[in-house]
Amino acid sequence: MRQRTSLPAFTLIELLVVIAIIAILLGLLLPAVQKVRESAARAQCANNLKQQSLAVQNYASANNGRLPPANFYSPQTGAQGSTYFALLPFLEQSNLYTLYVQNGQGYLGAGSVPLKVFQCPSDPTVQNGVVDGQGVTSYSINAALFAPGNSGAVAGSTPPYNIGNIPDGASNTIAFVEQVAAIPLPSGPHCNWWAFPLTDPGGSNGSGPCYWPDAPPLVPPPYPLPQFNPSLNPSSPNFANGALAAGFHPNLLMIALMDGSVRPVAMGISLNSWNYAVQPADGMPFDSTW
Repeated sequence: MRQRTSLPAFTLIELLVVIAIIAILLGLLLPAVQKVRESAARAQCANNLKQQSLAVQNYASANNGRLPPANFYSPQTGAQGSTYFALLPFLEQSNLYTLYVQNGQGYLGAGSVPLKVFQCPSDPTVQNGVVDGQGVTSYSINAALFAPGNSGAVAGSTPPYNIGNIPDGASNTIAFVEQVAAIPLPSGPHCNWWAFPLTDPGGSNGSGPCYWPDAPPLVPPPYPLPQFNPSLNPSSPNFANGALAAGFHPNLLMIALMDGSVRPVAMGISLNSWNYAVQPADGMPFDSTW
């Protein structure tokens, strides 16, 4: 007769030990995966800002050094739009720009289109790029540069600075900042709509143009520090504030400078350095926190 041999098997204790080891390995691996994912999102965000900043350079090259208006206006068709709308031909969106300039709809037509170049992957409020029927953006123009004083209140008004005569220098002046795309509110989301000009207040819930600080007329400095790691919980003391520059990268936000470069701003930046970088003609040097 054949002798039956029993196959070895895991005991319950051995099985529990194996499960515990797997859980520990997953716990160690998850932060690394999240870090890699955030690193990729930050790189994409920086690339978006780089494209926007270079688009300003190309716009200036095609328009005798002038900066794009914060209140775009076509006298031929009456089409209006934001700085971003004016930059569309330099962001590989010439067809979108031409269509809605020629038919006179301007931002009212183009604004419903979501564009990846205006969406930060780390911003959880972007959703599918459209909120309340309009394309949102995780970025805003520096109104102190593009619409100082009350210059942005008039449709078609040209910013007072040229690409080559920014008093503090292009490498010391912020062009674009990060900002929360859509903030949840009981009355409906406050949306940062990419196509709206400064003269259009947007929806009744406060949604509207993508600019920072408040304009027009531009509020006087000092401008508050950015909001780092904002919360989307209305009961949180760090609840996202639509009036602030804000980013969802860990303890930093990305900015684009007027020389075409992109850099992070860390949580420890001083109020002085932040304000000197925002204002294009203060003549003040940055401190070590910059």
